[in-house]
Amino acid sequence: MKGSATGYWIHYSVLGMGTRNYGGQTLYIRQSPSASAPVVFKFKEEEILRPMDIKGDWVKVQTYDGKYTGWIEAEWLCGNALTNCC
Repeated sequence: MKGSATGYWIHYSVLGMGTRNYGGQTLYIRQSPSASAPVVFKFKEEEILRPMDIKGDWVKVQTYDGKYTGWIEAEWLCGNALTNCC
């Protein structure tokens, strides 16, 4: 497998994305990837979320403490640890 990416993996526990609600916006983690889906968790503070899946413009995430799992719009996530994605 020299020179090939086949066979490599990374454990989900080392992945994390920050949220982009720098202005104190309320963000919602929803039960399914839809703006009309029931809310699982809402928050105003910036959070670190673990990405789990993607469907269109939505990302399935889990809160870092593992308490909540659901879907958030991708526009509210920032995967760059060196900037605030503005």
